Amino acid sequence: MKATLGHDWLDYFDLCAANCHKPIFYTGQSPFFLYDQKKSNLKGKKVDFSKDIVGKMVLEGNSKLITTFFYEKIDKNDMKILFVGSSYIMDL
Repeated sequence: MKATLGHDWLDYFDLCAANCHKPIFYTGQSPFFLYDQKKSNLKGKKVDFSKDIVGKMVLEGNSKLITTFFYEKIDKNDMKILFVGSSYIMDL
């Protein structure tokens, strides 16, 4: 993404979800994890949706969790959300 949009690419989005494992993302119950580049699998702490995660990058998860979060926590009419599956290059 840095090569495509620059070093501040996350600033373009309110939330970035990656490695979502489509199509299971739409039917499964997997939790979200915060992106942590220091970890070998990039998975940080499990996401606590009661806290503000706007501006963060999250991994895995499921559509039910994130849809509920959008409706309950984000008071915004013009959300900009990037969903990336196994490869942002192929998905974009």
